[in-house]
Amino acid sequence: MGKRLLITVLIFAAATVFGTWITMQPHQYHDSQKHTDDAPAKPTGPTAAAHGVVARAADHAPIAGATIRLIPSDERNAAKLSVQSDTQGYWKLGNIPPGEYSMAVTAGGFTSDVQRQLLLKAGGDRALDSALHPRP
Repeated sequence: MGKRLLITVLIFAAATVFGTWITMQPHQYHDSQKHTDDAPAKPTGPTAAAHGVVARAADHAPIAGATIRLIPSDERNAAKLSVQSDTQGYWKLGNIPPGEYSMAVTAGGFTSDVQRQLLLKAGGDRALDSALHPRP
């Protein structure tokens, strides 16, 4: 009887542990791409890309750490895309839903640069450079 009880307890314990492990795993068979309210859904069709360099207007020296934000003109599309420039002032964004955007570039110690009515076409990679002026 003792052996049977031990086997029953071990089976129950294994089932409990395995069941807990299963519930902790991502349910990839339900939805392979999890989305949160904070993260926009990835585009399913053709996408656009944009890249550029952020530099000082006076001498074209690169500005590292500038924040570049693309804001869709279509208010229904709430996805706001942002990236920071690297040490050479370069930045790149991909997988952008095609459409019209505004671009806002900010960096500490510099005035902001805003460009509006920028059309990003499916399959395209648009160059969007920005020259910033030091704050007075």
